Parts: sequence; C-alpha cells; structure tokens
Amino acid sequence: MEEIIGLGLFLTKNKDFLERTYPWAIDPYKDFSTEGFSLAVFEELIICILISFIMKVTGNIIVSYIWVGAFFAFSNI
Repeated sequence: MEEIIGLGLFLTKNKDFLERTYPWAIDPYKDFSTEGFSLAVFEELIICILISFIMKVTGNIIVSYIWVGAFFAFSNI
C-alpha cells in the first residue's frame, strides 16, 4: 500500500530531477494517478481471490491451472 501512495508523491517531488537525469524513465508515468493505480491493483486482487475461491469450492484441477496462469500473468515474471 505504501508503494501505491508513495509513488505519486515521489514522482511529483522529484519530477525535475528525473526529467534531467532519466528522461526515458519518466515517460511511462506522465499520466500516472494514484487512483488509477489503486484501481488496477484492486482489480487484479479481485480476480485472484475469485479464481482461488472457485478452485477451493470446486476442487477442480483445471481451475488450479487457470489460477497458476493468472498468477504468473499478474506477477510479471
């Protein structure tokens, strides 16, 4: 949670330094908003909880493969 809150503050506070030193690194965060980032994290959390719940209730092995696939997809490995 601290990363969600702190990233926006860090970008605001250090914008000039980042633009001078690492202009390629600041470009992806031009339209960054804490609310949007929080919503994206919440959406991924709900999907993981839903898949985990379905797997627990049904005990279906196919659902476990879906869960593992979603886990790897969301973890950016």
